[in-house]
Amino acid sequence: MKKTSENLTLAKEKGTKVSVLVSKGFKSYEVKVSVKDRLTSGPVFDQMSEAFKKMKFDLKGLWLLKVEEVWNQSPTYDAGKKMI
Repeated sequence: MKKTSENLTLAKEKGTKVSVLVSKGFKSYEVKVSVKDRLTSGPVFDQMSEAFKKMKFDLKGLWLLKVEEVWNQSPTYDAGKKMI
């Protein structure tokens, strides 16, 4: 996660978008986001930290992202089609 954190920090500083590919089975979507903030304390962080503790994860930081675009990347005729 160190490299991911470095990349998100850089994207926030430069104001560039980050692209993430989300897949399950034959469904696949490219989600382009802008980085808004990284939280390490506060009510939102505390709420998420509690949820992660139930899954036996220790949350160090929470990235807030804004979805800018969603592209269909599934192996169908709609592949490459902008959805949002």
